[in-house]
Amino acid sequence: MPHVETLPAFELLGLSCRTSNAAEMDHQHPERARIGRLWQDFAGSGLQGDVFGAYFDYADRHHADYRVLAGIRAPHSAEERKVNAGATTDRRLQVPAGRYLVFEAQGTLPEALIQTWGEVWAYFEQPGAPERAYGVDLERYLGPGHVQICIGLKD
Repeated sequence: MPHVETLPAFELLGLSCRTSNAAEMDHQHPERARIGRLWQDFAGSGLQGDVFGAYFDYADRHHADYRVLAGIRAPHSAEERKVNAGATTDRRLQVPAGRYLVFEAQGTLPEALIQTWGEVWAYFEQPGAPERAYGVDLERYLGPGHVQICIGLKD
């Protein structure tokens, strides 16, 4: 069962691409999928820190194009900046403070994550579900096989 969590504002730094659910699930044309390649590029980027995925800049809720960022919480300390000095990035993103509905994905990735996103979509289609903000939604990578999906809620 998901729970509500209030998150402070923070900044992410990473690599991004524009995609859609239709492109990601097009089994006849798998070359249209971009998220897997984005995470491969992130793995080779040299970025080190708390890992996040962010979904934002939604064209029409989750039915059309949106932007995805694979990255880390932006470095603040001198040591964090030094460690990430040579890393490849193309985007900074301000994550707004607010209430987020948090879903847990646990198990083999990416399968557990894909399954949990399906649960997220089904949850928000139910009558009486809270309204999504469609601002910034997050994936917080907490350890091997454990990801939290944080969905921004309207106030």
